[in-house]
Amino acid sequence: IPVYYAEDESGKEVVIAARSEEEAKERAAQLGYASALKLRQDEDVLDTWFSSGLLPMSATDKEDAVPLQLMETGADILFFWVARMAMMTYTLGGGKPAFDTIFLHPMVRDAQGRKMSKSLGNVIDPIHCIEGRDLPSLLKDLEEGNLSEKEVKYAKKYTSAEFKEGIPTSGADALRMSLAAFTQQGRSINMNIQKLTACRAFANKMWNAVRFFTFSKNSLAKSEENCYAAEVDGTDRLIDEWALAKLDACEGVINDSLDNYD
Repeated sequence: IPVYYAEDESGKEVVIAARSEEEAKERAAQLGYASALKLRQDEDVLDTWFSSGLLPMSATDKEDAVPLQLMETGADILFFWVARMAMMTYTLGGGKPAFDTIFLHPMVRDAQGRKMSKSLGNVIDPIHCIEGRDLPSLLKDLEEGNLSEKEVKYAKKYTSAEFKEGIPTSGADALRMSLAAFTQQGRSINMNIQKLTACRAFANKMWNAVRFFTFSKNSLAKSEENCYAAEVDGTDRLIDEWALAKLDACEGVINDSLDNYD
């Protein structure tokens, strides 16, 4: 990237943005770093944001690839990523927009409302929510990462306090349900393991209720006194028709809500 670090004989350093090394030296001299100047360019590159900016055009080889139908992302990278895609697509794609619709989902934060960060140790891996993870394994993950010794120490302290019993196995359905429920909070989702556990318990109750009905339906159908017993010709029982009607109405509400991003 076009960033240079200038250091004088005393070891004092300044960061300089310049298009070339010559321009960086001129700016360093203006700032008083001409004496025994050591100049080095940042080794990092802007590959991530640049290459992702080409996504709308590189996603397919069709000439009419853009605009894409929907872009879902977080507001925190609206300029870093989405705006770059929009500007590059417009410029290189003949004035075409990148997307028909941009949907900004809430940002997932920790239980205290802080943005998740590896250095804070408050990142919750969705796989851990599904499959579970005990505390010793969570702490080991921090040690095997790329954090500094100081950051690992701080992250372990938070992890040990927040996940004393680790992260319980909850399954994919409970995770989906908890995230859907969290969207009612607004622009931020304060991810809470207790909420995830509650959704797991609810899903488990639903599962047991269905199992109970499945095991009992044959005996109910054979009862002549059961007003919901199956007709002789094999048509659905009244209770089945009622349940299917409710399911159909629920599907309609959900589909309408998804179409309107409610």
